[in-house]
Amino acid sequence: MSQWQLTRQLQLTLKKALFFFFLLITVVYGQSSSTPDESIGGHHALWSAIIGHPADSRVYLGMWALHLSAEAIHDDNAVNDLVALTYDGYSAGAFKNSYYDWTYAAAIQREVYEKNLAHNSSIHVGYRAGGIVGYDDRLCGDLCSLSPVLPFVVPYINLQKNNVGFESQYGYTVLTAGLYYHF
Repeated sequence: MSQWQLTRQLQLTLKKALFFFFLLITVVYGQSSSTPDESIGGHHALWSAIIGHPADSRVYLGMWALHLSAEAIHDDNAVNDLVALTYDGYSAGAFKNSYYDWTYAAAIQREVYEKNLAHNSSIHVGYRAGGIVGYDDRLCGDLCSLSPVLPFVVPYINLQKNNVGFESQYGYTVLTAGLYYHF
């Protein structure tokens, strides 16, 4: 892969991540109930919406993947054996990636929107930003050979009933779903 193709691939990946991140922030910011007295020109409220707040502590067990490219749907791993922990806004975990290789991730986990629903239920929208180890050129070509640690930002949404939750996230070429226990 030429340097130009590598640069173009990196640009497209970053554009996708930024698009979904700012789409998420736009939706959340539009739902905020801030008043003009909270900040000058609303900048403080927007920055607070982008940063969010640390996610509550959770243990994740199990993750399933839906691959978005036609060739990956039949060949790639759809049961990811996730084990992860989020504690006070920091997240770390291990899972088998799409190529059946063990992958390790560490990130900050922030929530930008939450709403309590009826009967001890709630919905949460947030993101993880961090680094991930365990992918190779099958995911991102020569870009993956530049560093063993790949940066990532993934938006997520979850639905929680009492202390048990279901979470879905979008990451590069895959939608995932998993279960967690909130403590």
